[in-house]
Amino acid sequence: MALDILDEVKDYLAISSTDTSKDDFITQLISNVQAEMEDYCNQPIEQVGVNVPIRQFIVGASKDLQLDYFNIPITILEITYTIPFESGTTTVSSDDYEYLDWYGIPVIKFKNSLVSGAAYTISAGVGFPAASIPAIILSVATEMTAWKYQESVVGKALLGKAGDSYGGPDGGSISESFKDLTARWQKYLNNYKRNIF
Repeated sequence: MALDILDEVKDYLAISSTDTSKDDFITQLISNVQAEMEDYCNQPIEQVGVNVPIRQFIVGASKDLQLDYFNIPITILEITYTIPFESGTTTVSSDDYEYLDWYGIPVIKFKNSLVSGAAYTISAGVGFPAASIPAIILSVATEMTAWKYQESVVGKALLGKAGDSYGGPDGGSISESFKDLTARWQKYLNNYKRNIF
């Protein structure tokens, strides 16, 4: 689902809220921008359901599992494991573990040792619920969408203002160079960027 910023993008571009002729195009741009942001951050922004293999946490005892996400909410639905060359999957009771945030890294701390050689998988909601996405992420998405709209052939034709500048929510403007804007957007998104090793 696309971020819910259609009204903000239209305000940013000075498009009347009653003019719905551009809504489909802007909504498609919002979806594209969200995908770009999630690609840059290497993780979802808006909450999605996932099944993720999790690896044994390197630091600490053999009772910890680290999820490969960073500074993003995790809602654990179920943890299971399988043992190689054995049939069946075992579900771990929610009483047997707790979820911790270790400096932005989600960690599951088990009350008992992990099963040796088992492959653990977590089913979880990963990302921010739509109503709690940080304002800075929404601002970046709004600016990026407005930039793409203004730079598109459709946007230029519909706006009839190809050379105009539009003010951004944090004082920026669409007339800034794309390189400058990209650097600023990335600076804000770096707080939600997962490093892949």
